[in-house]
Amino acid sequence: MTSSVTFEEIERNAERVLGYALLTKTAQGIAFLWRLAFVSWNLDILIKVLSPSVLENLSDQQADELTDMLREAYVLLVDFCKLPSVMRLSHIPPFRHWIGRLRESTEELGEILDDLTLSSDPNFKELVGRSIKSLGIPA
Repeated sequence: MTSSVTFEEIERNAERVLGYALLTKTAQGIAFLWRLAFVSWNLDILIKVLSPSVLENLSDQQADELTDMLREAYVLLVDFCKLPSVMRLSHIPPFRHWIGRLRESTEELGEILDDLTLSSDPNFKELVGRSIKSLGIPA
């Protein structure tokens, strides 16, 4: 399933997550809960699509574009999860469920960003290559 995903689909999903993250930041009341659920749900979908095999097949330009977009969404989501109002709501059902899911998914997004950042770093690639060579592991 994930191997047939195009970059355009990935980009569209990432843009959707970024948009919902921006909307969630400004929402209140019932709209807040709806947007919280929607950003969490879309982030889960995006994370499932961003498997290691999909990320490996991105061009350098695609990886850079995706990294920039995901980094912006990540910063928004981390800041959002730290808001005092969100911290208070995280103890109230049904907010607890969606805020918890959003926090977990945001952590996963951070890990994906780390992978994307390291994979595009030429110094890191060189270090990994030298390590593999020194350990005698066939490339």
